Amino acid sequence: MTCETDITKLTDWAAIVIAILAFLAACWQAREARKQATLNQEHNKISTLPILVHHENWDSRQDGMTYDLIIKNVGVGVALIKDRYFTYKKSRFVPKAQGRVVQELCTMIFQQIIPYKVISTGVFGESAKIPPGASFSLLRIFFPNPHPNLQEVVETLASDFSFEVEYESVYKESFQFSTDE
Repeated sequence: MTCETDITKLTDWAAIVIAILAFLAACWQAREARKQATLNQEHNKISTLPILVHHENWDSRQDGMTYDLIIKNVGVGVALIKDRYFTYKKSRFVPKAQGRVVQELCTMIFQQIIPYKVISTGVFGESAKIPPGASFSLLRIFFPNPHPNLQEVVETLASDFSFEVEYESVYKESFQFSTDE
C-alpha cells in the first residue's frame, strides 16, 4: 500500500507540475502573440504613412521664366486632408473673393513691382484624399522679360507667404505640412 500511495502521490505531483508548465507555456505564448500583434500594428501604421512634400520648379525660356509649385505625396499611404490654407506672416490668409486665393496672393506679393501672369492654379479640397505617388500642381506663374536676379527677387517678395496642410493617415495620426520647411 505504501508503494501504491507513493506512486499515486508521484503521479499527482507530476500532473500538477505538467499543469503548471502548461499554464506557463500558455502565458508565454499569449505574451509573444501580443508582442507580435503590436509589431504588426506598428508595421501597418508605417506602411500607410503619408508624407507630403513640395517641389518648386523654375523654367527659363527666351520670353521669360515659369514658376511651378507642386505638392506630392511621397509616402506609402493616403493623405487624408483635414485643412489647407495659405499664410501671410504666419497668419491664415483669407481671400476677399471665393476661389481667387492665388490671384489675390500674387497681387499682394508682386503688386506693380514685377509683371506676371497666373497660368494655372488649383487647391485640393478640404477633405481630399491624396494617394501615394500623386502630385498636385498648386500654381504656375509666368514672369515675362526675366532679369538675372528674378528668382531671388520673387523668392524674397514671397518669403512671408506659405502653404499649410493638416492631414491624417488612415490610422488617424495627425501630420502638418508647410512650404516653409
